Amino acid sequence: VLSPLTAVRTAEGAVTVCDGQRRLLAAREAVLATVPVYVTADLATTEQARTVARITEQIVVNDHRAALTETQRAK
Repeated sequence: VLSPLTAVRTAEGAVTVCDGQRRLLAAREAVLATVPVYVTADLATTEQARTVARITEQIVVNDHRAALTETQRAK
């Protein structure tokens, strides 16, 4: 895994991957013991705010990788 995954740590202590699910799944398949991860505090106060933040970040990351069509963005 060359690019670190990004994740948030909730107030309860759970860690949720925000970006890098495919890298995580590949690492599991390769039986890697560890992968690099940037973990930040979860600033969202509701599940809806958390979902909006996650989707917004995913759109930004995907736009840098390959521009989304308007139809993909609307979905």
